[in-house]
Amino acid sequence: HYSVEIDGCANTDDIDPNDEGAFETVEDCCDAVSKTFDACNIYDMCAPTNEPTSSPTTPSPTTCEERPWHYSPDINGCANTDDNIDPDDDMAFDSLEECCEAEFGSATCDSYDMCAPTASPTTLSPSLAPTTPSPTA
Repeated sequence: HYSVEIDGCANTDDIDPNDEGAFETVEDCCDAVSKTFDACNIYDMCAPTNEPTSSPTTPSPTTCEERPWHYSPDINGCANTDDNIDPDDDMAFDSLEECCEAEFGSATCDSYDMCAPTASPTTLSPSLAPTTPSPTA
């Protein structure tokens, strides 16, 4: 039956089995009160938990500062894009400099910072040619 206490389905004995709010199965109840079974809060008195189960939780998005840096073949450099990189992976780095050093043997390399995106990768190393055009006469 639908339970207001958990905003979901429960098989507690506080409802008459013949009541129109009673369902044969938890799936029937969830179909009736929730859009999907996975999003349905369920309490089974035959297999109780400390608390009734709640809606599935989604982890908070990782803030930009927490995103690990990793080698990106797309730019042949390092990026902190959200590629589901596990921060504990050996190929994940806490900083751009650590990634560049590990991947290229230098503290600088081409990079893409998704926290401060640009149209193209940033090259941290100095360029060989001047970037300011010469004055015209």
